[in-house]
Amino acid sequence: MQEQRTHPDTTSRPPGDVACSLCGRDLLDPITLSCRHSFCRPCLCLRSEITEETPCCSMCGEMAPPIAWRRDTVLKRKVFKVRQDRSKFLPVYADQVCQVHWTVKHFFCEVTKEFLCEACCDSKAHEEHGHNEIKSLAEHYRQQLLRQMRLLWRKKQENQREQQRESTVILCWRKYLALRREMIREEYHKVKHLLVSEEKCSLERIEMEGRYIYEKLVDNRNLRRKVEELLQVLYWKLEGKCRRPDEELLLKWESLMTSSQILQEQVPQPLNICLSSQPITGLVRRLSGCLEHLSWEEEKTTLNSPLLEGVRAPLRRADGPEDVQQWPKLKYFLTWASQCFTSGQHYWELDVGGCQNWVAGLCSNSWTKKNDMALDSEGIFLLICVKEDDQCRLFTSSPLQPQFVKWPQSTMGVFLDYDRGTVSFVDVVNSSLICSLLSCTFSAPLRPFLCSASP
Repeated sequence: MQEQRTHPDTTSRPPGDVACSLCGRDLLDPITLSCRHSFCRPCLCLRSEITEETPCCSMCGEMAPPIAWRRDTVLKRKVFKVRQDRSKFLPVYADQVCQVHWTVKHFFCEVTKEFLCEACCDSKAHEEHGHNEIKSLAEHYRQQLLRQMRLLWRKKQENQREQQRESTVILCWRKYLALRREMIREEYHKVKHLLVSEEKCSLERIEMEGRYIYEKLVDNRNLRRKVEELLQVLYWKLEGKCRRPDEELLLKWESLMTSSQILQEQVPQPLNICLSSQPITGLVRRLSGCLEHLSWEEEKTTLNSPLLEGVRAPLRRADGPEDVQQWPKLKYFLTWASQCFTSGQHYWELDVGGCQNWVAGLCSNSWTKKNDMALDSEGIFLLICVKEDDQCRLFTSSPLQPQFVKWPQSTMGVFLDYDRGTVSFVDVVNSSLICSLLSCTFSAPLRPFLCSASP
């Protein structure tokens, strides 16, 4: 009767320099922090997940955010060598010995998924198949599983971010719809009930689309919660297999890779939360009666814009240093009009085509003299467009508020009614309202402002 094989734990007592300070086992996908302490990536991931604060080194307490984690390839090679040296002293079990040639099976056939001795590799049954040494092939597969673990963790973080964003939208969605209806009513009120049926259709469409988007948000949130649990389970399953003996890893590798790829494809895509903007008859023609021909004089170029960066930063993905390297480096061009407005109605148009990161609107004279130009400043009435993750999103200032409508892709109009305290932004091509800032308080001269960004 063939002896049954029970695999020993080959990572129970690793040398101190290749042992994780958190789990005490061989370093798996080692990360060395700036303080020079090293840990398994899965251990750091788990630690960062269970704490709400910025992760820190468990040895010295130094801050260690995921954005600063860097793989230690030198230590990875050292761990591999220690693992190989350790395997030389492990006992040989009956299932590791070829029953035909009575020699140890050191090779693996990827076609038949069998372990072979050197003589079997040269036999007629296997001579046309590719064979690899068990140790080297297992390490190659182990690194591929570790890569899948990194992808799974990234997907998990992306899923959590989108789930949080969509949950936030769910909480404020009804309030936003009420605000959107108020904007539309205010615009139609200016034409003294001449477009009653059109106004009614626009309001009904907002209600219908709003209900549909809300249901999609709720369904997506529930699906994300289920997928997150599956990602977590599979991640730790892969972690366990990476620590198992080479032979077991070789037999399970293909099914694990397939499971990982299928699950990643099941992660819901970000929802495009966007209401349609219906054309308003005669909108642009009516506003053109207040058209101003602005002179843009004061100009400034900078590599840092608190306005756009203040909006872009929370939207950015930063699960590791590789993400920071992929962030586009932008140059910002700021300009102010020479005209100042203290009363009356004023309208001007801007070409925002070809630019996907910009700020347009009005600001007070005092704000233009500040160096910080912070997003939470008083005296700014702006529409902000930012592009992150292949999506353009709109926000208004005072206070910062997302606007769930399509961004203008060519000419945009800005309308100021100083006496009524409103600023409106319109899509000139579609003759539709993008959004309005209602019930504003103007206490100083206002200047048109424009900021655009380019790589």
